[in-house]
Formats: sequence, structure tokens, C-alpha cells
Amino acid sequence: MTHKGWKLESADIGPEIYFDASDRLYGTNENRKAWAQQQFDSLARFEDYGQFLINASLEDKLDDVQHQFSLLKSRRPLDSSALAALHESFRVEFTHDSTALEGNGMTLRETALVLKEGLTISGRSLAEHLEIIDNDKAYRHILAVIEANTPFTIDLIKEIHRIVAYNDQSAAPAGQFADTQRTIVGASIWPPPPVLIPALMEDLVQSLPVQPTILDMTRFHLIFEDIHPFCDANGRTGRLILNLMLMQAGYPPINIKSDDISKQRYYSAFDSFLSKQRDASPMLSFVVDAVSERFDQYLAAIEVESLSERST
Repeated sequence: MTHKGWKLESADIGPEIYFDASDRLYGTNENRKAWAQQQFDSLARFEDYGQFLINASLEDKLDDVQHQFSLLKSRRPLDSSALAALHESFRVEFTHDSTALEGNGMTLRETALVLKEGLTISGRSLAEHLEIIDNDKAYRHILAVIEANTPFTIDLIKEIHRIVAYNDQSAAPAGQFADTQRTIVGASIWPPPPVLIPALMEDLVQSLPVQPTILDMTRFHLIFEDIHPFCDANGRTGRLILNLMLMQAGYPPINIKSDDISKQRYYSAFDSFLSKQRDASPMLSFVVDAVSERFDQYLAAIEVESLSERST
């Protein structure tokens, strides 16, 4: 990823950007000033997009994925029915897991019933139903974006958020960058203040190469979530964008599962990046594993199809 060079000093702000209305009205103490200075100093992290500490094991994973990519391209494409089955299964799993990561209680089977049958699940809230439906709409939207070869822009990111957060009141205004300060649960460092979001997002989008690698896509995902540009639904939006990038580059979309082990690994990878080390390699390893798993599914489907044809 080529960094365009966002610089903190060019933002013309100081620690007081983190003071709220009460601070300005009644003044603030030294502890509060020290905290604001800490938050302000942390903004320098956006001047450096982090490091990939690629060891031999991770190198092997990247090589294996590229081999799978080449192998899949060399084989004749799946027939339409097999491809449709793969896509339909993924659509339900991705919607279930991406919303479950944010606390939606729908099971995989319930998600399938909502999406495929249009059923209302007893005991589940209206908000949970709408979140499932909106996430699926957003996923189908990125498929249309790929089909239309739509350029990747700030407006496209906002449109994805507008769809996925359409009925999410905590994410309002949907499709617009946050105008209030956000926090991330468990994180001592806050996302950047609203006044910096447009510049940071523009820099992030502009820094993406014309033909991004998995490394570039992973780094984009990490920085997007660190900026946290929307009031809510940043996770769902970020995972949709990651899949958009992967599919635009010819890779299969990935599903970040919501089981305890996968969830812990995913969020630990964020912690590694948000720490002082700014290490992006745990997330890269996670993404590469997920891509490899999806490649295996496609290659297995081709093998099943070939065996079926040889038996007739």
C-alpha cells in the first residue's frame, strides 16, 4: 500500500479537540488534560500504516493461497448450479456470522429462514430481523457493484454503510460519517475526532493501489476499523468492503466466523494492530487462512463435479 502521507501537523488541531462541552464550560483538571494529550498524540499512528512481520510460516501461507488461486483459474469453471449453491450457502453464513459478531442472536438456521423463506422468527426482535435483512441487501449490493465494475470511492463506502445500517438507529445517520466522538469497547485509545474523518478516509482510499494485494486489503480493513468513520455498523461495513476488494481481485469472499475461537482470533488481531507495535501480520494470517478455506471449498466442488461426470 502506498501511503499518501497524511500528517498530524497539517490538521491544525490540538489536544482540546477531545474536550467535550462540559470541559469547555466548566474547565478541566490536569488528569483530563493529560488524557486529552494522550489521545491527541495517538493520532500520529495514522502517519504510519503499520508493519507486516512476515515470518516463514506466513510466507508459506501466502504462497499456498497463490497456488490455489492459479489452480482454480486453470480448471474449467463450475457449472451454474454448483456455483449458485456455493454462493447461496455463503450468503447465509456470511450474513449470520457478520451480524452475530455484533451481538445478533439469530442462529444460522433462523438466518436462513429469514432470508430464504421470509419468515419471522418467534422470540427474536424486530431489530435482529432488520439487521439480517439489511446485511444481506448490502452483500447483494456489492455483488452488483462488482458486476457493474463500479469504482471504489468514498461515496461507495458511504452507500454500503447506508444499506447495511438502514434500520440501525445506533448507526444513524446511515451513509454519513459520524459527527460525534466514537469509542471502541475495551480500547484505551479512541478513534479520531469527527473533524478528521474525511481527510483520513480520503487518504486511506487514495493510498489503495490499483491492483491491491491481500496484504493491501488487510491493512485497509485494519485502518478502516481504527478510523471507525461511522457512528455504528463499522464492523459490518468493514467486512463487506473487505469482501468487495477480494472479489474485485478475483478471490472468493470470506466469512469471519462468530464462534468463540474465530471471534477471539479476529479481535486479537485488531488488538495487535492497535497496540504500539502496529503489527498487521496477525490479521493478515487470519485473512489468508479464511481465503484458503474458501478456495478449498471451490476446488472441492470442482472435484465433485468431475467425479460426477466420470461416473455417467
